[in-house]
Amino acid sequence: MFLKCLGLIKNNHIVLVLTSMAYNFLHFSLITNILQGAKIRGSFLNRVDIKISGKNNQVMIGEKTMMNHCTIVVIGNNCKLTIAGGSTNINYCLIRLCGEGSEISIATKFTAHGGTIESCEGKKISIGEDCMFAGGVRISTTDHHSIIDVDKNIRINQAKDIQIGDHVGLVVM
Repeated sequence: MFLKCLGLIKNNHIVLVLTSMAYNFLHFSLITNILQGAKIRGSFLNRVDIKISGKNNQVMIGEKTMMNHCTIVVIGNNCKLTIAGGSTNINYCLIRLCGEGSEISIATKFTAHGGTIESCEGKKISIGEDCMFAGGVRISTTDHHSIIDVDKNIRINQAKDIQIGDHVGLVVM
């Protein structure tokens, strides 16, 4: 009986959206986060804290995304987080965007258990389809410490975009 109900939820768009809304109402501060720019539809969020400050920021979490004990922090303007969904499962993760125009894009079938994904200084992180991150993985566009060439008086460790292809697994050794 349970499997039949689960199949009905996954295969019927309307039932999926209504079920996720009821679930999120019990487990997630949906109204506050919608007012801040979060768009959550057909996803299941359990103890997910979303903090958005700044202007024109977007947080979009797609259908069939399950998130547990995660924190999403957006500090800046014109930042964009897109989690495509499609059997995505993210647990105990910190996702942070800071600065002007920083972006994180996560494709479908992504799995992570613990770790940090951080885009700063207007850079982009793109994670391909069907990727898996083990606990403790940290991805960041910057190291947060400027290193200056004193002869030229310029920063030599600039922040950079990160692109991870499809079917990539990351572990901490």
